[in-house]
Amino acid sequence: MPLGANAVPVGYVLRTHGIEGGLLLSVDPAGLRTLLAAPRVVLVAEPGMIPYRVAEVRALGQAAGRLRVWVRFVGLDTPERAQNWVGAEVRVEPQFQLPAASDDFFASELVGLRCRTREGRDLGVVREVWPTADVDQLLVEGRGGCFFLPARDEVLARIAPAEGEIEVDLDALGFDPETIG
Repeated sequence: MPLGANAVPVGYVLRTHGIEGGLLLSVDPAGLRTLLAAPRVVLVAEPGMIPYRVAEVRALGQAAGRLRVWVRFVGLDTPERAQNWVGAEVRVEPQFQLPAASDDFFASELVGLRCRTREGRDLGVVREVWPTADVDQLLVEGRGGCFFLPARDEVLARIAPAEGEIEVDLDALGFDPETIG
């Protein structure tokens, strides 16, 4: 069986990005974990079906329920080479596919998610995740500016990347909901 014949689609190439041959991908939220863990992916387009080793991945945000991800592949080191893959389908071989259900999330999966209280009040959007020695901090941009939320289970009551949101329990922090967001 040819390499990549059973590969699972996780997204597609939107455009080139940067002078080092990087590509901007649109990725299904369920496929991001697999993309981040896979040592190589298969690009499928007019030039053919070619496997590439992943050199670097960065989540850039979310749009229309899909994640925008910048990826640099080994061997695609110029914008001219990368241009050949614009519009390509991005696939991951089945042996690298990770289960969709998990209680753990990559920081890149949280960027772009909307934070809401249990009551449904909009707090803002996660812009960055700051790793710290104790617990990662989510930098949330709301109507009143930016603030941090600790990435603790008791604070982040429900994380739903497919729905594009995080349910936050402000009581766990002792915050008055009117003073935040």
